[in-house]
Amino acid sequence: MESTVVQRKIQAAEAVARALAQTEGAGALIDSAYVAGSITAGLGNSTSDADVFVLHHTGKAPDVATQQFNVGGDRVDVEWYPENFPREAIEKLAKWELRSDNLADLWSFEGDLDFVSRLATSRPVLLSPTLQGIRDAVEEEWPRIRQTMVNYWALTANSGLEDFYGACHSRDLGTATYIGQVLLTSAGKAVTAASGDKYFGRKWVYNQISRSLKAFPSDKYAHYQTGAWTRDGIEAAQNLLEFVQTCLAAGQLLAGEECSPELWPSWEYGESGLFRDLSYNILHQGDRVLLHKELHRQVSLKPQVAFVWALCQGQSLAGVCDQVEQLAQDVPVLRTMSEERVQNVVSALIERGLISTQREHIFSAIQES
Repeated sequence: MESTVVQRKIQAAEAVARALAQTEGAGALIDSAYVAGSITAGLGNSTSDADVFVLHHTGKAPDVATQQFNVGGDRVDVEWYPENFPREAIEKLAKWELRSDNLADLWSFEGDLDFVSRLATSRPVLLSPTLQGIRDAVEEEWPRIRQTMVNYWALTANSGLEDFYGACHSRDLGTATYIGQVLLTSAGKAVTAASGDKYFGRKWVYNQISRSLKAFPSDKYAHYQTGAWTRDGIEAAQNLLEFVQTCLAAGQLLAGEECSPELWPSWEYGESGLFRDLSYNILHQGDRVLLHKELHRQVSLKPQVAFVWALCQGQSLAGVCDQVEQLAQDVPVLRTMSEERVQNVVSALIERGLISTQREHIFSAIQES
């Protein structure tokens, strides 16, 4: 998108915000205002709009909650919120702690995550002490908000798994393609959020990957996300699931250690060696990591153990040890993981049924029947 178009749209939104501030009685009603949306987040295209968010003093609500203006052909949407709303949303997202029994709470956070992510990538127009304090709070709490966001995307991926399996077992490639796209969108959003990209909306995931993850296999992502994998038949669905789980694991584990998914040593899934169980989803749980198997089993692991589990993606024990050592250069929690400790962890994970020495060919029987 040309910078002149961006500037024009932002200027139109700023003009609306200033005009609202100059209306009669605005001084008693309006605390502050800012422009936000995909444009201020460095995304969007020539048809994207810049939105105005107005914070009004508590107890002095405007006549309408939303408005729309046309400024020289550019649409400007205005949303009004009480001045205490942003802090409440920030606190809710930052203080929430995942437990084994409250995963469904994440569904209720979509609106708050969208609002706070827009706030985090906004441009102030009327900057009051209240708005400055809110902006400072977002910056301070972002690592915790980010973790809630990554967990949200993991849960959205989890919600599509059963339908994906069902579509594949029914040989319904059309439905499998659609649900596979949902899974890949969630996985892409998880790794970009983990990398520090603050924009929450789904539709710019390709742009976010391009700007946030230089070492990410974008071609592989596009191959799966566009449905090109179906050319190889239903059995190729397993490759998609392996890639989705790798994205979620890399995002969860490295974000939890304040590192970027760029550090993940390999996005490939091998054909022999050690294999993690594909039926588990991975979520960050404070100083632990939760492996969640819908309606069946949950396992809480120490982060260093979860790293070993995640690195079992079709490679030898020696390969896992090498990658743990490689990651330990940037991930302090792995620096105590000697080769002997990794071997002991692998043995324990095999005993608990979380990894195996044989790759499970989930859809091969469907392909052959």
